Amino acid sequence: MQFPNIFVLATAVFSTSAIACKCLNTSTKAPILESTEACCGIAKANFVGDDCTIDSLQNNNLYDFRTCCAYRSALTDC
Repeated sequence: MQFPNIFVLATAVFSTSAIACKCLNTSTKAPILESTEACCGIAKANFVGDDCTIDSLQNNNLYDFRTCCAYRSALTDC
């Protein structure tokens, strides 16, 4: 009965990847809290802690978030 163990492992891996997005410094890749919060607001998404939650960044919202970060000369991690 290896199937259930593999299924549980695969579910855990996919559920923990890419749960939030941040604007990052282009050279150091360090998170930029102010840009992340501002871009999350522009994208009308949920800002929690120091992240913009990925479940609130659907379709155009994700595009708006990425565009906002790029406008601020930052990268995104999503």
